[in-house]
Amino acid sequence: VVSVKGWAAHANGKKHRERLMMQPVKLKNEVERPLPSPPFNLLGAEHFLSHGSWSLQDDEGQFPAVLTLGEMDFSFSLAVARLRPPGTALVATSFLAEHDPNEPEVHPSDDGERAAYKRVSLPGMKGALQKNINELNQLGAQVLHSVDATDLQGTLRTQGIEGGFH
Repeated sequence: VVSVKGWAAHANGKKHRERLMMQPVKLKNEVERPLPSPPFNLLGAEHFLSHGSWSLQDDEGQFPAVLTLGEMDFSFSLAVARLRPPGTALVATSFLAEHDPNEPEVHPSDDGERAAYKRVSLPGMKGALQKNINELNQLGAQVLHSVDATDLQGTLRTQGIEGGFH
């Protein structure tokens, strides 16, 4: 995984270009490659906050509940939690099961390996996963695992979560 900020260096790196040239499918010379990064500047947190009703208090001074889906290391949920007062309702979820230290940490090196590789539980991510979960818990968020966004009734509601979200 390469961040947006690091993409240009990655895409122009020697290792990337060598692997690209080894692929059986080649780009035609007259075909332009897609842009390697978004053609726009990313907006800051203040824009994100100002455009979501989840960041506004209701008539009773309460912040609405927020549900995040499909987390891998819970860094997005943690960023959202840091933008809200501690203790406001946030339910952060992952599709995969809770981290199992007995499941091997495999890092597929190419798309072929990645396509055949399946995980059951979240990878530990060199401690980042647990660090983020601990901070979310300190901020009052709930962290749930094995939640399927296509079956919230069967995977979220069965874990005791009720009510609506923003």
